[in-house]
Amino acid sequence: MPLDTSYGTLEKTQTGGGRVAFVRDLRHPREKVWRAITEPEHLDVWFPTSIDGDRAAGAPLKFVFPFPDAPVMEGTMLAYDPPSTIEFEWRYGDDGRWKEVAPWYMEHFPKEATTAPIPDFHPDAN
Repeated sequence: MPLDTSYGTLEKTQTGGGRVAFVRDLRHPREKVWRAITEPEHLDVWFPTSIDGDRAAGAPLKFVFPFPDAPVMEGTMLAYDPPSTIEFEWRYGDDGRWKEVAPWYMEHFPKEATTAPIPDFHPDAN
């Protein structure tokens, strides 16, 4: 029986943290999926925070949650290569020592289907 990966896969990272990966086949054109994961007017439909900052590798980011008294988290755009790769990290915790890295990589397949690995989260200490 094949392994059910619909809830993601878990592996240990070299730094001792955890990595959860999700892969989804999305029956939409690549450009539409790219807009959904990068443009603010589409992000707010499914992502719990706005991402303020330039869409360029190395740019500082702010993650602003729409909840009362929610902290503003800071991060960095690690990679940005439209329309296939976006990767960012955000830091949290009282001292900012926890971080998650969220890479998105898209592969295009025939019949307008796009495979988008949903972010791998790396909650590793600095």
